[in-house]
Amino acid sequence: MSSVLPEVMDVEYRRMKRFIRLVLIVTLSVPVYFYGPLIWKDGSYAGRWVFAADISERPVECRGAAYVLQLCEVRFVDRLNNRFVKLDYLIIGTDWSEAATDIVRSSEGHLTGAIGVTAHAILMRIGALFSLVMLGFFVEWIVRRIKYLSLQNRLMGQTIGARRREAVMLSRDRRDHF
Repeated sequence: MSSVLPEVMDVEYRRMKRFIRLVLIVTLSVPVYFYGPLIWKDGSYAGRWVFAADISERPVECRGAAYVLQLCEVRFVDRLNNRFVKLDYLIIGTDWSEAATDIVRSSEGHLTGAIGVTAHAILMRIGALFSLVMLGFFVEWIVRRIKYLSLQNRLMGQTIGARRREAVMLSRDRRDHF
């Protein structure tokens, strides 16, 4: 897109493009930081999942639009380690609101909800992160396109304005010749 712009505007466009990409990476790192590690732990096949007998079935609390994008969480107390545990799930394409899940423990001691370790649930959680990344790239493309079009309009405004000023600055004798 930047091949049509003059060098000064091309530099401005490239600088803005780098800035927008940096904002996109920082913005998308937040959901990956919060939801990615739990997907990695839940999707590992290193050990077996066993129902945690000391923890009863827990409700799943969800916010967001069902089947579009939901932020779900499960809260419980782990009595073995005496700590409060909050599991966050980001899902797409399914509805977990008003659901209840058993808590399962891996052979390494990792706790999670039984609803989140199925293959379907892991795919829905990976799909949610992927859709956020694609939405981020789409928003970035729109912002870059708007900036590019504004630079083109500014370039067109400068050339039109320059022509008008030259015509006004001509003396009366020169205007008669035209």
